[in-house]
Amino acid sequence: LADLGRMLVTDDWGLSLGAYVLQHHLDALAQAWTHLHEVVLDLSAPAFKKPHGVTACEYFGKDPIYSSMMQRVRRGVCRPFMTTLLKSCDGFRVADVGGR
Repeated sequence: LADLGRMLVTDDWGLSLGAYVLQHHLDALAQAWTHLHEVVLDLSAPAFKKPHGVTACEYFGKDPIYSSMMQRVRRGVCRPFMTTLLKSCDGFRVADVGGR
């Protein structure tokens, strides 16, 4: 497989970017995209909340199948970034990028 194809196959950790790709084709997310222009004009609510009345976390949290998929998305997306980050750190320096 090419590098891109390998990213969609489950790795030794049981992770892949396959769920990430699949989530982009969910009707619920596609409906949110149709409200993006409204969010640009009014930042008071996320785009997902416009068509569904709840946040994406609330929506997907109600259905065990969607909830499981979104957890796989987060794990699959975070691992490559964290692996690269940890390889680049010497283990002794810590940077607070979110603090004051």
